[in-house]
Amino acid sequence: KFGDARVPIKFTENPALGVWVATQRYNSKNVQYGLTVDKLQLLNKIGFEWILKKGRRDNNWDTWYGELLRYVKEFGDARVPPTFAKNPTLIYWVARQRKNYKKFQNNDTSCSMTKERILLLNNIGFEWKVNMSDRWYARYEELVSYAEEFGHARV
Repeated sequence: KFGDARVPIKFTENPALGVWVATQRYNSKNVQYGLTVDKLQLLNKIGFEWILKKGRRDNNWDTWYGELLRYVKEFGDARVPPTFAKNPTLIYWVARQRKNYKKFQNNDTSCSMTKERILLLNNIGFEWKVNMSDRWYARYEELVSYAEEFGHARV
């Protein structure tokens, strides 16, 4: 009927089939739930696609990763401060990457984090854990600068 074996996870005509197909992809990546060779061959025989092409969500991730690369080029690191006024949405994207990374580590399949994305972020010095002490000292330095400029620290 559709000419391919790309069943979306939210297949309205048969929701259980969509979930089953997504589960097969997941099981193929996780050895402890791995498919048998016979089952893999059966799925391959009908043109089962193990890796889906990039969708809108992936393109969106690539766009925001590009924004982070611009930030790194301009500021020299991937530590986007929580008050980055130039691009506040980047702050939320960075926080979401940390949250998805934690989910990924816990084998939560609902997250969009992948090994490839982790590698890309690691390559630019992305910090997965935020040291609150560093943030405190950064704010302190901002306050010192403010006090030097305005002659007081009444903010």
